[in-house]
Amino acid sequence: MGEGDERSAIPVLDKDQNANFRVTLQQASKFYEQIGMASMKIGRYNEICLDDSQTLVKVEWIMKRSKEGHPIFFDATCLITNSRVSLFRVLNRSPFRECSRSDKRLAT
Repeated sequence: MGEGDERSAIPVLDKDQNANFRVTLQQASKFYEQIGMASMKIGRYNEICLDDSQTLVKVEWIMKRSKEGHPIFFDATCLITNSRVSLFRVLNRSPFRECSRSDKRLAT
């Protein structure tokens, strides 16, 4: 029954504005997977997150279309770096970059 708690901890992006919020790496992975599939908004969002070592990390996520115009994915630029930021990049890459390049079924 812990699932409900986890979901309520995931922030919702404002439709038209940048949103600043804190999430854990695990929540970030789920959250971006969710909005990546659901939202067609092209834009830029700023996020302040806690990584696994509880260090604050600011990340800029940019929503784009793939070259073919198919699925949307996020590209992350780290504005404040520390030793754990690479974990964020890995999490970001797996649901979006690999899917957006190879899984054409997402383009329905």
